Amino acid sequence: MASSEVAVTGPGLVTAGGIGVEATWRTLYAGTSTARRDPVPAGLAVGISCGRRL
Repeated sequence: MASSEVAVTGPGLVTAGGIGVEATWRTLYAGTSTARRDPVPAGLAVGISCGRRL
């Protein structure tokens, strides 16, 4: 089995609610939904996703 090394350096969040801890929590506290209709999973059981455009 191949091994991989991983270094966890802190809570560097990249989420649909924002980039970073503060931006993500700000979105959550504001009650802002990040769910959107998404054509990418077309044909699957879901039609929404929580993505972020950069």
